[in-house]
Amino acid sequence: MISSDGKTAYVSNEGGRVATDADFQVNSAGTEIVADQVVGAAITGTVSVVDLASMTVKATIDTGLHPTGMAFDGPHLLVANAYSDSISVIYTPTNEVERTIDLGLPIGVPGESQPAYGAAPNSIAVNGAQRVAYVALYNANAIAVVDLINQKKPLLGMIPVAYAPSSVAFDAHENVLIVANDKGDRKSVV
Repeated sequence: MISSDGKTAYVSNEGGRVATDADFQVNSAGTEIVADQVVGAAITGTVSVVDLASMTVKATIDTGLHPTGMAFDGPHLLVANAYSDSISVIYTPTNEVERTIDLGLPIGVPGESQPAYGAAPNSIAVNGAQRVAYVALYNANAIAVVDLINQKKPLLGMIPVAYAPSSVAFDAHENVLIVANDKGDRKSVV
């Protein structure tokens, strides 16, 4: 994502932070990443802040696991964390995570407080006029509707869509969502 002034790029690092000698590492497409010793999956996620004039990384921001889709909401950068079932809300003037919004599926194991893993948020579109984010939930076949102002209960609900939504866009002029689905042969227009 490029900032509105064109000076900064925000790059999601699905493999997370740079590995050190002290970390358990696996090779991912030619780069050593910090990994889980049992399954070999990345156990960190980050976003790099790149100064485009000098082409240097000026900050690295810790996010949830497997950060993918991103969208701006004013001075905030929203980052979909596919393997953490969450959105990191980054305040770009300070490059710090201001809050994390849980998008775990609303089902769980009886007696446990955590929702079941598996929503896999991977794309975000923002309706700036209404301060709402629409988040593609790949494994849930749904679009989460997130109130960006409400701190206590930001998840307003879910819109069912076709199989494996992988990208969502909001057309403000037509007031519709356009959803690309990774599997099957349908697009969804909501």
